Amino acid sequence: MRYLVLVWCLVLAWPAFAQEDEESGESTVEGQVQQLEGAAEQEAAEAEEAEPLPLEPFTLQIKWLPQAQFAGYYVAQANGFYADEGLDVTILPGGPDIDPLDALANGSADVAIDWLPPVLHASERGASLVNIAQFFQFSGQTVACRDAAGVETPEDLRGKTVAITKGGNEHAVLAWFNTLGIPVDGSDDGITLIDRAAGVSDIIDGTADCIAAQTYNELGLLDERGFNANNMIIFDFEELGVATLQDGLYVTQAVLSDPEKVDQIVRFLRASLKGWRMALARRDTAVQLVLQAMEDPTASRDHQLYMITEVGRLIGPTDDFLGLLMPETYEVTIDRLEEGGVLAEAPQQGWSHSLWLQAQ
Repeated sequence: MRYLVLVWCLVLAWPAFAQEDEESGESTVEGQVQQLEGAAEQEAAEAEEAEPLPLEPFTLQIKWLPQAQFAGYYVAQANGFYADEGLDVTILPGGPDIDPLDALANGSADVAIDWLPPVLHASERGASLVNIAQFFQFSGQTVACRDAAGVETPEDLRGKTVAITKGGNEHAVLAWFNTLGIPVDGSDDGITLIDRAAGVSDIIDGTADCIAAQTYNELGLLDERGFNANNMIIFDFEELGVATLQDGLYVTQAVLSDPEKVDQIVRFLRASLKGWRMALARRDTAVQLVLQAMEDPTASRDHQLYMITEVGRLIGPTDDFLGLLMPETYEVTIDRLEEGGVLAEAPQQGWSHSLWLQAQ
């Protein structure tokens, strides 16, 4: 562009130059144009030779194994959104034996995805954790019971066996049981808790009467096996008014005092917001990227499409407020856990809008 502007200026000045040329016998304009062409070629060559700055390593610890629950991060990674922000992001898979908060504590992750109840419990034990973004605005938590169990109301859970996933996922369910006044002591008047097996086999084979299930995962798996609202009773925590916050992004309080680390996290968050918007707008493509990350030839594309659709419902609108934590829902989660007797004392404020605002 600079070259074109200069050439145009020379063209406008041609009469004056031409008059001088006739007097001096020299082709001044032609010489200057050649000089400009040479300078432009040299500048272009230098730009091609310049090496890009190295990407900064950055690690995200997800809550579970790769699946469409985390599609936005895989889309951001595959489309170069993180690289555009100068980051080389590694997405560490979770699993039944992996606590995302441990990854923050030992420094193996810069940001971790977790639910608010286990974060609050970690805070009770002295951890200083901060929510910097909240992608799931609604909870997918349910307790689903098979018809044969004879459960029609929450009171009917007495004497029943419920399969739950522990490791921090059980707090909201236990708080609900406590609020109902139903003990989990295995008595005839109480609930017997068992560790949930992988998938939904516990309820399929009758090992359990009910199962703690997520709308975006286990309810879809059950439906594939013929178990749905037509032959099950499903207690949806959002509908019951006992829901607690799920997938949020957390960092340690200590990193917020490091300007360089804060800058990295802001760039990571900006790219993640872009990734989620694209993932929910192009779900087929997003699922394909998730399947590649899963590296499991038996993984069901249909189930992942079901999951990203339900995840989109839990995330809500992908407008200007995507990923913004609503403080009132944070406080409601604390209140419900306290009322349910699974949280002894509310921690100090464990959230910040600062990084989200900088990422806009």
